[in-house]
Amino acid sequence: MNSYIKAQILNITTITKTFEQACEMAAMKDDGKISREEEKQLKKIKAASQKFRKELESIK
Repeated sequence: MNSYIKAQILNITTITKTFEQACEMAAMKDDGKISREEEKQLKKIKAASQKFRKELESIK
């Protein structure tokens, strides 16, 4: 595989993991805890992010 494409895949994989963590921190920012609604949203975000990473990793 082209090393530049491989580097971009690694980059976006790292970004999606950081995005998941940032969303968790944002959910706790307003009141210090994650509500039931926020938990549902985070679960969907995490599932979509993991699906995207899995798809990218299958390209390698």
